[in-house]
Amino acid sequence: MNRQAVLVAVLVTALVVVAYYLFLLKPKMDEVGEVEEEIATVQQQEAQLRSRLASLEEVRARAPEIEAAIAATTAVLPTEPNLPAALRQLQLAADEAGARLITVAPARPAQVEGADFGVINVSVSVEGGYFQIVDFFRRVEDPSISPRAIRWQTVALAVAEYPTLTLSATGQMFVVGPPTTADDAATEPAPGASPGVVEEGQAELEGDIDAEVEDAA
Repeated sequence: MNRQAVLVAVLVTALVVVAYYLFLLKPKMDEVGEVEEEIATVQQQEAQLRSRLASLEEVRARAPEIEAAIAATTAVLPTEPNLPAALRQLQLAADEAGARLITVAPARPAQVEGADFGVINVSVSVEGGYFQIVDFFRRVEDPSISPRAIRWQTVALAVAEYPTLTLSATGQMFVVGPPTTADDAATEPAPGASPGVVEEGQAELEGDIDAEVEDAA
């Protein structure tokens, strides 16, 4: 009788242990596992957010340098014809070289087939001495002096009255994007992200990181 009682007690104890494991311990262990997985996911998301935040901070630190590079590129290859500025550049180059700009004849902007830019054909006549004409070309082709890029295609020199020479040249200026005329050219916003946009993105990322960390805790 005592042996049977012991067996029953052992059996009851085993059943209690199994029931405890199945209905109490195992669900808690599964829940702990799920929480650990959620924590790992949140930590991974936090690392990604911090990486994005670091990238934004780097962009903000380099913003003046990037905006200067964009401005320099836009001056060389503008997004609109801006012919008055180009003509002023040619006139200024001739004046500073001591030459005389006789004529400048730009054509209407034309789209290059299959490309995302347009060209403006231009004909130029300049009068002056040999060194004055060479200096004119130098000033036009030096981006630190005349930022607008011009690709010369033909150049011809003739003697007007020695030592004065007459230069006749044709070239091309370029426009990034679909070319427009002066009548329908739209005013575009200055390129580059403003500091306000960068700061707004940084604040948003910092808020996401704090929220994720609080949820994980």
